[in-house]
Amino acid sequence: MTIYEIISLVISVVAILIPFFQMIWKKVFQKPKIKYYTDEKSMIFFNRSGSYIKINGVIEAMNQPVSIKRIDAVITRTKDGKKKNLTWSSFISPINQNFIGNFTQTTEVAHPFRIPENSISCAFTEFSDEFQSSWKSINLNTKDLYSSVKTIINSEKNYEECEKEYKSSDFYNEAKQKVTTEFFWEISKYDLKIIISYLNKKKEYNYQFEIDSSDNYSLNNNIEEVLLYPLKQEFKIPTTINTAEVELHEKN
Repeated sequence: MTIYEIISLVISVVAILIPFFQMIWKKVFQKPKIKYYTDEKSMIFFNRSGSYIKINGVIEAMNQPVSIKRIDAVITRTKDGKKKNLTWSSFISPINQNFIGNFTQTTEVAHPFRIPENSISCAFTEFSDEFQSSWKSINLNTKDLYSSVKTIINSEKNYEECEKEYKSSDFYNEAKQKVTTEFFWEISKYDLKIIISYLNKKKEYNYQFEIDSSDNYSLNNNIEEVLLYPLKQEFKIPTTINTAEVELHEKN
């Protein structure tokens, strides 16, 4: 075998082994990593489902493909330390779709998903109670009140007259006291921890936001809208549910 044949053989072997060495390098030395980015805002909600949030974010997978198993959110009200534990419940499409002249966003139930290596995936996410505890509590504590609507309505009464009678009942006062306990958004600063579970790891991202008096007033009005819901339905009056948009500040 000539020197040129030997060199050619060595080059061929090296060329064959390069992908193998690259695979070993990635597997051993380049560990999978993720990075979470938000648009630095969060939508704050209170309605018949209770107190919850929505965050528009994306997740970047680096070095290797990554399977996202779960995303959780822990919110702490700093003035008294009270916590609210939420988990992903829905994905919101980042693209508005036009249905008969109305622009809407589609949703789907949150589920594990895979991100290719060195790629970014949308994670526009609603976070709510994992076991719908707030919804169950509100549903239970408004049951008698909602049932009382049928006894108030008759053809001779207008909405204002029915509302006055409805709101003066013991059912209304009792339901309001109990529904108010599910309202989390007092005037305060809040610490927000986003916990992303991937592979066999967890990574945390920490933020802070604030509910001011204007946000609190707007969201607090939803308590009455929740209570008036069945009465307004009978009169075909739409409910007015307010939301608040707050700025997220990343904490080191």
